[in-house]
Amino acid sequence: MLLALAFHYNSEMFVSLTILNMEYLTRLDLYRQNVWTYDVYGKSKLTYKEALVISTLHHTSCMLQWVRLFVTRALPNRCLCSMACSTST
Repeated sequence: MLLALAFHYNSEMFVSLTILNMEYLTRLDLYRQNVWTYDVYGKSKLTYKEALVISTLHHTSCMLQWVRLFVTRALPNRCLCSMACSTST
């Protein structure tokens, strides 16, 4: 029987001829351990999923800050509440 196992939080996929795929189980155990670190905030002892969530939130926050900075400099007379806002001068 051909069985495909995948992690829902990344794109890794394992294909096995048996249900108990040792590589998959080993990797799953590693992802569940508190051995991951997010250096930007200095947080350690995270699971892979916790580190991924923190990283994604930080990346999104940085991108929003960059967009706001860009918009205020490129379009200085534009209201930042919405691009369709009628309060711009």
